[in-house]
Amino acid sequence: MAASISRCALLQVCRFSSQFTRFQTKQFHYGILNRILPSRLFTTSCAKLDRSAITVPSVNLDLEDVERRLTLPERRRDAVVSKVNADIQVNASRLFAVVYIHRQQFKITAGDLIQIIDHIEADVGDKIRLEKVLMVGGDNFSLIGRPLLSRDLVEVWATVIEKTETPTKIFFQKKRRKGFRRWVEYKDNLSVLRINTINVTTVTEDN
Repeated sequence: MAASISRCALLQVCRFSSQFTRFQTKQFHYGILNRILPSRLFTTSCAKLDRSAITVPSVNLDLEDVERRLTLPERRRDAVVSKVNADIQVNASRLFAVVYIHRQQFKITAGDLIQIIDHIEADVGDKIRLEKVLMVGGDNFSLIGRPLLSRDLVEVWATVIEKTETPTKIFFQKKRRKGFRRWVEYKDNLSVLRINTINVTTVTEDN
């Protein structure tokens, strides 16, 4: 009822307030609303919250039961592991991986070229192993690290193709009517890697 009365009152206020100034309209609005609507809609309670009156229900978690529910049954787990191992052997050349190198993540496959904005320690022509592998997968499976996969499970090898510099980049700033201009030309170091192989060993329950 209060909501319907307030809407009617606001419609009437909008009709008759067009002939007033902004200040007079504001006073007229407050006067009409204070008469029609209950006062509790315009007042807020400032009483302090009594924390002792709040009760938090206690939850007793059985960690063994939670772990049992989250883990797969032994028969189903063995079936998944055997299927993943079979897929690795059949589609070994179609694997992909996500590696972390120099504050960047790259999704790579065998034969890809990646550019790193820095000079790595290896020389041109050296073969290196990318240690930080976050994820590896194929067409029908994915192995996700927490956060990294084990070194015994995945091996990603790459060759340093080139160590050079990027094209010239321009950093320009200007402030209007201040006579301020800044023109800076700079280059970043660049390393190019060729991904050679992505090898995944037999998956077991331990890794």
